[in-house]
Amino acid sequence: MNLNKLNVTELNAQEVLEVEGGNKYKKAWKLIEKGLTLIGVADAVERFVDGWNSESCGCNK
Repeated sequence: MNLNKLNVTELNAQEVLEVEGGNKYKKAWKLIEKGLTLIGVADAVERFVDGWNSESCGCNK
């Protein structure tokens, strides 16, 4: 990496990762987190629908 093109003389570790395209594991973990969030949302919706359908409004007597 040529630091002269960046107009700096030194970078810390985080800055080096950002310049080089980021940490692959960090990107993978973000994708995993999004997947887990989607699973959690789907589970919450399913529980809501099950609870909604289990209530009787008295309309079908």
